[in-house]
Amino acid sequence: MSLLLISRCRLLAAGSLGTAALALSNLSLGATAARRPRHHKPERRTVPNERKNRYRKRTIMSNHSGQGRKATTAALAGLAILFAIPAGAATPASVAAPPDTRVVASMTASGVQVYQCEFDASHRLGWAFKSPLATLYDARGQESAHHSAGPKWQAPDGSTIAGRVLSQAPSQTTGSIPQLLLETRRTAGSGALSAVRYVQRLDTVGGVAPTEKCTTEHESGRSPYLARYVFLQ
Repeated sequence: MSLLLISRCRLLAAGSLGTAALALSNLSLGATAARRPRHHKPERRTVPNERKNRYRKRTIMSNHSGQGRKATTAALAGLAILFAIPAGAATPASVAAPPDTRVVASMTASGVQVYQCEFDASHRLGWAFKSPLATLYDARGQESAHHSAGPKWQAPDGSTIAGRVLSQAPSQTTGSIPQLLLETRRTAGSGALSAVRYVQRLDTVGGVAPTEKCTTEHESGRSPYLARYVFLQ
């Protein structure tokens, strides 16, 4: 696993941001494929209780495996951002936290920016941004929110916020989507995100429109990205 970590981070440091982010998001698939095939043992008859116990054991193992993959993905995303962002880089003033705010949560996101092929004013086809689609992880690698069109964020407890962009700044990583400061414009539910007034999208890696030209109207394209989201109250 340590060699895999180093290789992913080197990809980012070399500038292959989209490829590296995609590799990170597909890590669990690669890890699963790399496992040795199990040797099948001759099947023997089992009584109902034994079958129930075996099923319960498989379920528990599957849950632990899924949690492990999520934690690994979150850890790799955090390391990738760390390697990609220049040391000592400060948050640009235009997207800095507003006065009299405090941090409610800071999460690492791994996901995609979704684009759609549309005609522009000159009737030429091109990629147009549609929405984000990402999972946010806390410092322990636990899923803490989902990010989608709106833009909106939803926590596992059901609390949801939707925001609007106030300002932006170029990413500190070449070929990446900008950093943003957003203001909450709508809330729903009661929970972890209920009191959030602002959201910062920082340390972005990847996510720009696909390099391949689109040729069919409404065709969809996805660009992997990583970012750090800071929720402010």
